[in-house]
Amino acid sequence: MKKKTDLTLLESMGAGGIAACFAEICTIPMDTVKVRMQNFQDIYRSMGGAYSQIYKEEGFFAFYRGISAGLLRQITFASMRLGIYDYVIQEMHNKGYQVNLLHQVSAGLLSGGVSIAIANPFDVLKVKFQSDMVPVMKEGKMVGLKRNYSSLRNAVVTIPRMEGFYRGYYLSLWPNIVRNSIVNALELVTFSRLIGLFR
Repeated sequence: MKKKTDLTLLESMGAGGIAACFAEICTIPMDTVKVRMQNFQDIYRSMGGAYSQIYKEEGFFAFYRGISAGLLRQITFASMRLGIYDYVIQEMHNKGYQVNLLHQVSAGLLSGGVSIAIANPFDVLKVKFQSDMVPVMKEGKMVGLKRNYSSLRNAVVTIPRMEGFYRGYYLSLWPNIVRNSIVNALELVTFSRLIGLFR
């Protein structure tokens, strides 16, 4: 029996999505600390201090706040960017093209741009959910923090209601497309080239 070598588009997307979700689960505590330190420099002054303070004040699961939004982003964005790229390259090979650097870069730009265009709302949700802490001021000094969103479902409803659907979910679309297209092309082309060196 002939061994199957090519994956379908759905198989490639599925494999990419599962890999990205696993990575998200493993790294979201670090991502949460990064977002907190970027947005609240007055509260979190070092990485070790941020981990300690978040754990003491909010508990272990605070590091996983936003995991549902993060997984939604990975299921859409990462599965599509990896799946589409792999599928396009496979199709070029199957049609007899000698796949070169330009083909790989084009596939990377295409898959990154299409993927983030579809996944942009989930990208926004993840960032807003992670940094969802509003300073509580008293006599000109910050005395605490409060949250805007009680749950992911609440955030999904609140963001367009407060900001408008386009402004809330798509205002950052074009910068996101440019950034993610370039990052995706550089990552996947570099990966493909390095793999090719060892074959």
